[in-house]
Amino acid sequence: MSRIRLNDLTDDQLDALHDQLDATYRERAHLVALLAALHPSHIGHTDPNAPDWAVVTVETPAGQMTWHIAERDMDLFTRVQPTNRICRGWDGHTTDEKYARMRDLTEAAPSLLSLETVAEQQAEHIKQLTARIATLEHVAAGNRRHVQLIVPELEKAEAAIARVRALPRTPQVQIQIHGIPGQDDYNRGWSSAISAMHTALDEQPTT
Repeated sequence: MSRIRLNDLTDDQLDALHDQLDATYRERAHLVALLAALHPSHIGHTDPNAPDWAVVTVETPAGQMTWHIAERDMDLFTRVQPTNRICRGWDGHTTDEKYARMRDLTEAAPSLLSLETVAEQQAEHIKQLTARIATLEHVAAGNRRHVQLIVPELEKAEAAIARVRALPRTPQVQIQIHGIPGQDDYNRGWSSAISAMHTALDEQPTT
């Protein structure tokens, strides 16, 4: 198969190749981020020969491994601690040595997942569940307090409504309620009924 020379490619074809390259780096970054989440790791701009690229350093039982990470893929490494003075620097491994260590790590992976690691993962899961339960209990307690404050007021209002409904319904009141103009005796009757309603609403329920 003959090689394609860059000079023979159109601008659109070059753009397509760059997109494929970016996608490949993104896919690799996802896998490196997973590896960094499983082992002690740190990330920082520590390579003077590639200042625009961050270097993620992963310390595994099979040995140190490092990768250059593009700025556009840094969002995948927000949980990795930044490189600081106490972090171990590059140990000088080559790319071939890095992937030889990865093969060793892959073959030894089942035995590396110790009971202690499993216990730590379960403890973290329980911690998260406990925090969630505490939040739900706090919300529930607030709702119960709200109900305790409202119920007495609702009972008082219902009792007042019942007392208003028990008031005698005089003809004068019925006429005035329906908007029929009343004479003076009707108006006096309406005022009397209004006073009685206020009294009923203001009364405390008897026990």
